[in-house]
Amino acid sequence: MKISILVVVSVFIVCLNAISINQQHHDISFKHHHHTSSESGSDSYDPNKSFTPGNILITDSMNAFHPDYLYEFDIKGHSVSNYTTWLESNDTVRCLPNDIAFLDGSTLLLLDSQQGVFYSTHKGNIKEIYNGMNSHSKTLGCDLQRINVDQVNQKIYITSANVNCDLNHTPGVFVYNTNGDYQYTILNSNFNMTLGISGDSNGDIWIPDVNEIFVYSPKSKSFKTYDPVPTKIAYNGITITANDHIYVSVPDTQQDMVIQIDTNGDLVRAIKLNGDTQQGRYSGLPGSLIVTDDYLMVEVPYASKKEIPGDSSASSSSSAEEQADDEDLYSSGSSSGKLKVDIVEIYNLNDGSFYSSFGGHSCKEKNILCIPYYGFALVPNKNIESY
Repeated sequence: MKISILVVVSVFIVCLNAISINQQHHDISFKHHHHTSSESGSDSYDPNKSFTPGNILITDSMNAFHPDYLYEFDIKGHSVSNYTTWLESNDTVRCLPNDIAFLDGSTLLLLDSQQGVFYSTHKGNIKEIYNGMNSHSKTLGCDLQRINVDQVNQKIYITSANVNCDLNHTPGVFVYNTNGDYQYTILNSNFNMTLGISGDSNGDIWIPDVNEIFVYSPKSKSFKTYDPVPTKIAYNGITITANDHIYVSVPDTQQDMVIQIDTNGDLVRAIKLNGDTQQGRYSGLPGSLIVTDDYLMVEVPYASKKEIPGDSSASSSSSAEEQADDEDLYSSGSSSGKLKVDIVEIYNLNDGSFYSSFGGHSCKEKNILCIPYYGFALVPNKNIESY
């Protein structure tokens, strides 16, 4: 059992490293899942186009041909629009957004793994690097992974897989105020990959990692660690609500889940995710999270590894056993882990029941998305504090 868990963890880390490497070289052997004219508006400039409050923005930087897009969907999964991330004032420079976060009701921050932090207006026009927040510096580092804007404490958190831009590849977290002024860097010798980042109302900074969840207190300059799921592969995405309900996505050896924990690190509940993750056969690698008053939304880039039975695009060489497996996977159900799901999954927040999913579930031309892993944000109202 220990060996199998080690193998799964190793595969998880390899997948994340592959994402990082592919973002550096942009040489990814997947097809772009474009919006057709019937699915969304044109990505050409439209002065009336802007982000709609309550809609979802998604980045898909694993796309081979068009990693430079933001995709906007409504809560039902209908494609609304897409936005190019080539700079408005310089069409020779593009931002490849690894992650995104709203600074306020009209400004979106876009984290480019290799360049730094760009910003956009509510119309999706990419401007320039935000307040000099360039990568490859002592105040931002290299191989940037996640960005979070802490509205309560007016901070910006950015995780880096290589804070010193050297061969040691030391992971850490850079902390800025919301004006983009550097504050300090969080380091811990036990950090592995700093897979997520968020802040609570007390000012503590929560950092999910492979083996445990780190909590850094800026007041005492000390850490606490929590490990509430013994069967986890890693702790991944995190979001914290205004009333300090903490949600963490957990790839797991048994069945993927999103856990809710309190500020003491105690498990409140576990919402089991659907998809081809049952019986420890796979993990969908659940990542980024959005929480609203009614719903929990999670990106699960490998939610299902197979096409719908009878799909003409599926391999004709599939064995009878694999086809039977497909039929089982796509049978109706609730939280059995076998319900047909796409890579953006939505659950009812009240009871954790499955609500819907969208976005496709593999790199097929007919699907909208390929492997969205990080960038996932709810468009806020002008009063962003309400989110």
